[in-house]
Amino acid sequence: MQQWLKNERGVTLIEVIVAFALLTMILLLISNVHLSGQRQFTDQTNQIDGQANVRLAFKWMTSDVRKQGNVHDVNEVQSSLKIGTITYTFSKADKTIRRDDAVIAENIESFTPEYDEAQEKLTLTIKSAETPHQKDLSKEFKTVIYIRK
Repeated sequence: MQQWLKNERGVTLIEVIVAFALLTMILLLISNVHLSGQRQFTDQTNQIDGQANVRLAFKWMTSDVRKQGNVHDVNEVQSSLKIGTITYTFSKADKTIRRDDAVIAENIESFTPEYDEAQEKLTLTIKSAETPHQKDLSKEFKTVIYIRK
C-alpha cells in the first residue's frame, strides 16, 4: 500500500488530451439532445397556442351567432363578418382576428367566412400561421354553424 502512495508517476499529456477529447464529445452529444428537446417543446407549445387561438375565435363567433340568430354581412374578400352589432375582421398585416376592436386570435394566416342563405349555414375557415421553426405545420380549421330560427 505504501508503494502505491509513493508512486509519483502521474498522468501523461496524451492521457489528459484523450480524456478531455472524450469528455468534450460526450458533453456535445448531451447538449445536442437537450437543445433538440427544447426546440421540440417550444414548437409544440406554439402549435398548441395557435390551435387555442382558433378555438377561441370559433367559440366567440358561434356564441354570437347563437345569441343574435342572424348574420347581417359576410364579406369574403375583406374577410369580415357582421353578426348583429358585432363585427369580426381579419387583418393580414398583423395576422389577427378582431371582435370589434379587441384581438381574439393571433398568428392567423387566413380567415374565410361563407354564408349559404338557402341552407342558412355559416361556414368559417381559419388557417393558423407558420412560425419560423414550424414550416408546413400550419393547420386549417373549419366549422359550420347552422342558423336556427
